[in-house]
Amino acid sequence: MTNKPRHLARLLSEAGFRRAARAVDFGKRLLEMEPDWAKGYEEAVNVFRELVHRSGTADRLMRLIPEIDPRINRVELWEAKKEGLRFLNADKEMVFEKRPFITYDSDIRASNMCSGNVFVFRGDEGTIFNSTPGDYSVKDRMHGIKFEESGYWIPLGNVVNGRMELTHMLAVYGDVSQKPGKDNRQLNFLVSVAALIHTVLYSQRVIDRGDTDSITTLWNKRRYDEDVLQAATGHVLHGRRFSLVMMDLDHFKWVNDRITHDAGSMVLGVVGSAFKRSGEFSYRYGGEELIQLQKDIGGLVSLRRLEELHDTFNPLRCDVEHVGVVPVTASFGAASAGIIRLLLDQVGRYPASPAGTSISKIVSKMRSMEPHIVEDAKRVREAEEAARRAGTRLDKIPDSIINYAEQVAKLIFQLADGAMYHTKETGRNGVGRAIVRGDKLAFERVDFTQLALSAPSAAAADPRQLSLQGPQNSHP
Repeated sequence: MTNKPRHLARLLSEAGFRRAARAVDFGKRLLEMEPDWAKGYEEAVNVFRELVHRSGTADRLMRLIPEIDPRINRVELWEAKKEGLRFLNADKEMVFEKRPFITYDSDIRASNMCSGNVFVFRGDEGTIFNSTPGDYSVKDRMHGIKFEESGYWIPLGNVVNGRMELTHMLAVYGDVSQKPGKDNRQLNFLVSVAALIHTVLYSQRVIDRGDTDSITTLWNKRRYDEDVLQAATGHVLHGRRFSLVMMDLDHFKWVNDRITHDAGSMVLGVVGSAFKRSGEFSYRYGGEELIQLQKDIGGLVSLRRLEELHDTFNPLRCDVEHVGVVPVTASFGAASAGIIRLLLDQVGRYPASPAGTSISKIVSKMRSMEPHIVEDAKRVREAEEAARRAGTRLDKIPDSIINYAEQVAKLIFQLADGAMYHTKETGRNGVGRAIVRGDKLAFERVDFTQLALSAPSAAAADPRQLSLQGPQNSHP
């Protein structure tokens, strides 16, 4: 134990701390578990926060836990998925290992974590603690359940509308204490560090997973550009439906300016979690603007999903650490690829807005490209069918199709963006959509109370009548 503080000082120094004496002092107090734990905890969190900020990853923090507390053998990070908990390597690349899922209905620890409880297991005894900060009191004890290891399972997640939404789990294995309440200094320390890890995951740009936004855990703009181009290409060649939904948080500048940017990042983390649950293809486009790509749906079905999404944010109550509940609302805009045929054939008037000007230019460019695209698309479909019969795949799609699909993607984006800003200009906290009436493109605010009584709009008509190539073939 005598060399432990200096070993810790070396580790902290490597991570960016230049004052080794401070690190030694911190290590001594932490190892001695001084009686004035509140003071020690505050310093621990501050030092860990500085460490993570300097080193750039939560992985360094997790690796230091066994160094600080020699009773701990190892620390693991798991991600909560629909199928259960999936192990993560908490390194900079966040690589998934091929470990089986831990399902919520087959493992007693996982099932109890779903409600936000800390699970402590040792030998043949398991203890459930509530997750109230500073008072980790015992909720339940279970005997006769044999665990191969001893440890803590600590849930990480966001509190949405009063309910814990599990996003990750921190597993800490070693010689663990099962003392109740504030007497369990080890548990208090580890839960506090786990909360900091969660803050790191959602509030700091410390995870680089290539195509994932670190704050919201949604796909990023680069992934969006790839996916929407693929959807647009499928529409051009095969008439496949897709829609875009754009969302912008209302008055989010107030959250950043009045509550702090850290709290704003935490709010974005909660918002991203709620947004992702409503659709698999969800992205953070930038700032507080989020996008959802909805494949193979349109018309009233899409509007029903929009209604459910809007209800989630009307308002969404985000429980932010050290701040409390922050209610947020959002403005939405939606557009379906089914409207494209109408824009090309009959629209000559556009909204007097920047969005209307951009849409007019894109439509004009697409009209000039279209005569060649129809024939090119037909040849591609014939080549795809020949490749399918031969048991192979088409190597390359002509640049003309890709270029046209890029214009389709830009057009749908501008339509959804224009509809979203129409919502903001007409009172916020609602849903707007792009619609064609006669020879005019318009943006309208959706009145969901009248939705059941309304007939499908022109934009919601059968996409097989609106696509560039006529009836769909056998492709899914």
